[in-house]
Amino acid sequence: MDKSINIVESRGDHKLIEELKPYLISVLWVGKPLNIPAFGELGNLFLGFYGPGIKVMMEKEEVVDGELKKLFKNLLPTNNEVNLYFRKFCDNKKVNVEKFNSVGHNAPCHDLN
Repeated sequence: MDKSINIVESRGDHKLIEELKPYLISVLWVGKPLNIPAFGELGNLFLGFYGPGIKVMMEKEEVVDGELKKLFKNLLPTNNEVNLYFRKFCDNKKVNVEKFNSVGHNAPCHDLN
């Protein structure tokens, strides 16, 4: 079952996305080491929606996914490692991979086994 959520429908009410915050923060956090401007734009969008608490959470890194942080600990991971992480994330959280990729990610859609 797809557990996708339309964040825009929350209309800035952080209580409606509480369970997603660790994942949103992890996605925003990864923008810094990757140095991709679109992540900054996404961060500004969430900052406008949910206030400065989002930025504070990202800077503290307490809710950033530990497996994702490990990928960036010493060296940048390869694209394949990041994409595999995203695929595992989708599988674990029951997120539709094709929908996830429709916003610019490249998680593999094929069977991983």
